[in-house]
Amino acid sequence: MPAAITHYLQVERVLKNLKKLHPHFDYNKNAILWGAQGPDFILSHNALPGQKSRYSIKKYGAYLQNENINNLQKEVMAAIKNKFFTRLEESYLIAFFCHSILDRLALPFINFGSQNLAELNKNCPLKVCRNNLKSTLDVIILRYEKQQLPTQIRLKSLLPKDEKVKNFMSELFCTLFNENYSANVKETDIFEAMCDFRKFFGLMTDRTGLKKSVLKKLEKWKGKDEYMSSFIRDLTEDDRYDYSNLLHGSWSWPMGSLEYRTDSFFDIYEQSIVESTTFVDKFILKCR
Repeated sequence: MPAAITHYLQVERVLKNLKKLHPHFDYNKNAILWGAQGPDFILSHNALPGQKSRYSIKKYGAYLQNENINNLQKEVMAAIKNKFFTRLEESYLIAFFCHSILDRLALPFINFGSQNLAELNKNCPLKVCRNNLKSTLDVIILRYEKQQLPTQIRLKSLLPKDEKVKNFMSELFCTLFNENYSANVKETDIFEAMCDFRKFFGLMTDRTGLKKSVLKKLEKWKGKDEYMSSFIRDLTEDDRYDYSNLLHGSWSWPMGSLEYRTDSFFDIYEQSIVESTTFVDKFILKCR
């Protein structure tokens, strides 16, 4: 559920932990970067402006997002069918499972925050509030981890061009979808989704800080909501709302539930690093 930069930084932290546990641990960086984005790239298949009337496999990405982590691991292991993984395969799967763990831990927080923002701003659609929240959390976590601004990040660099990684991903996801969801997905569909994802990252990169304001004006001129511009990260967050719950206010999901929580997004983020390290450490030991 969090956005691209948060997922990348979370995996980077997990890798540092793994290096401490296994000093000789090595990985394929390009596979790590793609794996850190989990199945999100599937959601971008033919979803760019001008493509939405085309056939899309994006629903299968949502299916993977909703899978229990243990079920997901079983499905992935069955899809690969190898007893031992190559370094590329192992690297991709480590990052992929980290993505899944963070998604599941962050989902209640993202859902609550999105709904809360929508209730505070009646003119803002829920989908726009969700994007604004996720984009803002990217800004906050980037500052927390790197003391950097989003203008310093070229999003396409998180999705390197690597044919070996792409070939592995296309085979993996075709098997996953076709064997578990009665799909008829082709490798060309997976390649198209990866290409669309890189294009989307390019569109959402704002190295000058001007692209978002121009896009918002264009959306207003066309009478549309600020959906596309909400994917673009601002330089910093609007201090009128505590996006990360730094002040530890009470929240609950579903809304109205009596089981209140006070953890911040930082708490959830750090918890995901601990749980991911434990999970992938066992995964490494099991597969070697």
